[in-house]
Amino acid sequence: MLLDALATGAEPAVSGRDNLKTMALLDACYKSIAEHRPVEIEEILKS
Repeated sequence: MLLDALATGAEPAVSGRDNLKTMALLDACYKSIAEHRPVEIEEILKS
């Protein structure tokens, strides 16, 4: 998909911001497990 967007000049189906939110969700999950508490995605995105 990304290569198609680069080749045609179109917007990719999944943006970099979407990928950032996905990584923040994973980080929040890992932090929640390590600290035995709920962790909001916003907490990760602020740091």
